[in-house]
Amino acid sequence: MYIQNENTTKNSTFVSKINPKPDPKNETEVKAYQTIERLAAIEHDQWHFWSQSISRDLNEMIAAVNVMNAMLLKSDKDYAGSKVNKNAKKLIEKHNERYERWQTQWNSAYTQLPEEVKESDRVWAKKAYMATKEGSK
Repeated sequence: MYIQNENTTKNSTFVSKINPKPDPKNETEVKAYQTIERLAAIEHDQWHFWSQSISRDLNEMIAAVNVMNAMLLKSDKDYAGSKVNKNAKKLIEKHNERYERWQTQWNSAYTQLPEEVKESDRVWAKKAYMATKEGSK
């Protein structure tokens, strides 16, 4: 079968697997693949909207952390080597790396994304696909 389910006991959801290339002679496989690709593109659009929204909020929080860090560095000589300062720097660095990666994905259509990024969208597309299949029984 083109799509297989694996039940997981962790969160009682399923993960579906899909062959990267359906059998072109099997119309059901081709249609399933095409539907999942359309759903994955929609998932990417949804992620795009969400990630831009959350990034605006995170940028504001990071700016506030930068201001607080600067104030503490001026007023507390021990703060520079503190665990709090190191954690703040790690948080800012992690956010900046994520933001750069996300910007690249925001500027790319689903069809232009690397396969590993597309596959993360397909995971959710497959769940939606299987949910509609189960609901139509």
